[in-house]
Amino acid sequence: QQKLQAQIQYKYYSSPSFYFFLNCLCKLQKIMFEAIKFILPAIIIFIVGKILDQESIKNNVVIASILVSIPIMSITTIIYYHMGNATNQKIIDYSYNIALITLLSLSFFIVFPYLLKKNFSFMISMGIALIIMFFLFTVSIALFKKLGIDVL
Repeated sequence: QQKLQAQIQYKYYSSPSFYFFLNCLCKLQKIMFEAIKFILPAIIIFIVGKILDQESIKNNVVIASILVSIPIMSITTIIYYHMGNATNQKIIDYSYNIALITLLSLSFFIVFPYLLKKNFSFMISMGIALIIMFFLFTVSIALFKKLGIDVL
């Protein structure tokens, strides 16, 4: 009986249909992960929009801010990078670059509300804040390169 079981298992695992099935599962896994990368941020944006639309919730801005501040795209990209067989050093470098860019992008969240408080229009405030942020990116990257620190 054991010999028969071993023959059946060998026949099953060595058949082309089994490998075709495994190949389809691998492709399905990749497709599902790709879909999640696009669907998850869309769901978060939708939820945040609904939370901000509800005036009955007192802490709606805080809840929405917490949801938006979760680095879903960064975490998803790191997982995707890992699944693509990236080395730990590449993932470490990528994480450090994300941290650097995140720190530099905080300038936007300081300048933008400040300009709105000074009664600049929304689009002007957004434009100036983005220009300042990109200027800081450029200056910081040039400074790091001058100091011999490899970024981006």
